[in-house]
Amino acid sequence: MKMTTLIPPVFAGSGNDNNRTENYNTYLARLLIPNNVVLALYLLVGLFGNLLVIYVYSFKLKTKRDNRFFIPFLAFLDVLACSIGDSFAMSLNILPLKYYGNALCKTLWFFSEATTIASGLLLLVIGLQRYLKVCKPFEAQMTSTWKKIALIVTVTSACFISAPSVLFYGEIQSYSLVNMTGVRCGKRDDNEYLAQGIIIYNVILCATAIVGVITMAVLYGLIARVIYYQFLRHRKKSMNKKTKPRIKKKHSNKSNTSTSCDDSEGKVTMRKDCSTASPSTEGQSSNSYPTTPETDLESQLPFPEPDMDEQSIDDGGDIDQNNTKETKIRDKKEEKSFKRRSFDVLRENIGNIREKLQRERVYNHFRVHRCTYMFMTITLIFVVSYIPRVVLMLLESFEPDFWGLLSESRLQVCYFLYRMYLLNHVTNPFIYGLFDSRFRSKAKRLLCPRLVKRKKRISKR
Repeated sequence: MKMTTLIPPVFAGSGNDNNRTENYNTYLARLLIPNNVVLALYLLVGLFGNLLVIYVYSFKLKTKRDNRFFIPFLAFLDVLACSIGDSFAMSLNILPLKYYGNALCKTLWFFSEATTIASGLLLLVIGLQRYLKVCKPFEAQMTSTWKKIALIVTVTSACFISAPSVLFYGEIQSYSLVNMTGVRCGKRDDNEYLAQGIIIYNVILCATAIVGVITMAVLYGLIARVIYYQFLRHRKKSMNKKTKPRIKKKHSNKSNTSTSCDDSEGKVTMRKDCSTASPSTEGQSSNSYPTTPETDLESQLPFPEPDMDEQSIDDGGDIDQNNTKETKIRDKKEEKSFKRRSFDVLRENIGNIREKLQRERVYNHFRVHRCTYMFMTITLIFVVSYIPRVVLMLLESFEPDFWGLLSESRLQVCYFLYRMYLLNHVTNPFIYGLFDSRFRSKAKRLLCPRLVKRKKRISKR
């Protein structure tokens, strides 16, 4: 007995079988209207977003980067999955007991599975490419030829995996339902061998999905490990750079008279010292006497200017000398107070400076690895949205009356979970816009050109 819990009391009486089937078909179609509304939203948003992705990445972005090679192809598969999968699911909801057309049923079922499997396999190829790029940067990478071969293998493998669905799914002519018969598109169980074969086929599909998920988890786990250690390494380097200048400064001050300008560790700083030498050293270097290390050392020693003090004493300028001493003392005090004030300001704002540096470090990290994080997010959403379908496929394989034993509310929830894999194809354009700033700017110019021009005018003012 099938779908006994869904038969309302109004259909329990006698009457024409065709009319009762028509009425019950209408009843089920009305019951699944919320699911059709969700599917219609999937269809509209998915088609618009993915077509926008294909147009922008193919025609608007002039620089064709290696990281963006697979994005238009993935968007094309998402367009096919949304258009075929959504329309097929809506037709099944509208005609649950009056779905005529065996060839149409087989074709739509095959393409709805093939596009989803191809999308998953392409995400696996992208994960492999990211692994080679991040974890094996100095080894052989995927060239354009190998990427095209990977696309062909992906589509061929998806078609090969989906081929048995033509045999196991089709039009069921005598679908009985409590004194009612109907025609529906779904799993064929009119043959004992087909019933056993579809169980094996669904188990193979689930095993393939589990292997693919584990492989992608391992690849992105290794990628995340490398990125994490790179982040820690860059952080240590930045901390060392903060401490090294102070040490070099002290070293240069101590070794001004003993280190030559050709020192390998401090060429820049020592050359600056040579260029700013005193006039006495320049005068000595221009003489014809040979220069020795001793003369170099003597030339670098600070000599007092010869005539300034003598002139002030001869003129009886004791007052001027006292004034110069007072001004020097006052300048030193002002300099100390200025340094003390600047140190206090720095100490007060040290927390804000550290937070700003930390934000800049994190921003630079995500800017470098944003493409990897983008594909990580796409893969994660694909896995999460596809798991409910895999579970329900296993349940309906081992329980022939699975859908008939559900109540109305549970039927609606299970139908939503069964088609939730389409959500992955809808959300991909939003993920591209979130992570890829160039795609986001190009999309804004296409969709809201007036708003972009207005912002430019405001920024110029």
